[in-house]
Amino acid sequence: RTAQKQAERERTEAEAPLAAQEQAERERAAQEQAERERIAAEAERERIVESERRRVADERAERERLSAAAKRDRTAQQRAERERQRAARPAGAARGPRRVVVLGAAILVLGVGAVTAFALVGGGETDAVDPSTVPATASAAATTGSAQAGNTLSARRGSWRNSPTSFSYQWFRCNRSGDCVAVKGATSDEYRLTGRDVGQRIRVVVTATNQEGSGTSRSQATAFIAAAPKPPSNVALPSLSGTPQEGQRLEARKGTWRGTKRLSYDLVWLRCNPRGSDCTKIAGESGRTYLLRSVDVDHTIRIEEIASNKVARRVARSPATRVVGAKPTPPTPDPQPDPQPTEPEPEPDPDPPRPP
Repeated sequence: RTAQKQAERERTEAEAPLAAQEQAERERAAQEQAERERIAAEAERERIVESERRRVADERAERERLSAAAKRDRTAQQRAERERQRAARPAGAARGPRRVVVLGAAILVLGVGAVTAFALVGGGETDAVDPSTVPATASAAATTGSAQAGNTLSARRGSWRNSPTSFSYQWFRCNRSGDCVAVKGATSDEYRLTGRDVGQRIRVVVTATNQEGSGTSRSQATAFIAAAPKPPSNVALPSLSGTPQEGQRLEARKGTWRGTKRLSYDLVWLRCNPRGSDCTKIAGESGRTYLLRSVDVDHTIRIEEIASNKVARRVARSPATRVVGAKPTPPTPDPQPDPQPTEPEPEPDPDPPRPP
């Protein structure tokens, strides 16, 4: 038995290196498989990203192509309209040909007219725009409205020459240095001021367009936009001081309020049931003090403070007093005892007896 156990131990010791080697081989194979899967997953992600990038590029190219085509069509329509107007213009009103010939870097202006803008695009020729036909301002654009968040500004487009047929608007937000950025989506003739405009200045640019081109007019910047006013907000309730007893005087103490100045205050005195509810207004009482009367006995008293500004009015009620007591009755004095009766003194005899 001992020999068998010894042989088994020797066999196990001989097989242990082989088992460890097999385990290492399995672990290495698992790591290689995981690495292959990771590489394949990364390749798949890159393929998806590249596919998405190509799709976005194709969509952008298609949009640019459609935009270029629409621009070419619009330009062709404008040119055709100008040609139609020139053909319909009376002979006496003809201005003569207006054409710019571009030869390399040299520009020759032929005929009558003026050139306001051009681009050097190699050789060829292109129609010039007569500045006397595009819209031009006679009076500048302007804005109306209060420069305060929550209010609405309106654009006045001013007056124009050369009969513009359409107008467009763009509102701008300007900082204290005068740098302006367009307000996204603000393209109507009205603009509602928001919290983002506080501390900034606002202006509008009006663009007038006719068949010959466009012109712009920029308004003056508004004053710096102020924050929207805040309604009154109670921080500490009003209160009452004094003895709640008939014949005594109560004094009202104002609460604490926050809100846009200026705040105004009003007081209302209330007569309530013993629990401080079911209150009714005491007619004719709006001062800071109130003299308790017999009608207030067995009731409680409260005040209602009303704070108002140009935004809103808010109400705050004081805690109720204790139940008002009756005026104490003065003590009745003790009755005085009746005086003791006294005997009358005898009257002197008018004729005293004579001695013998």
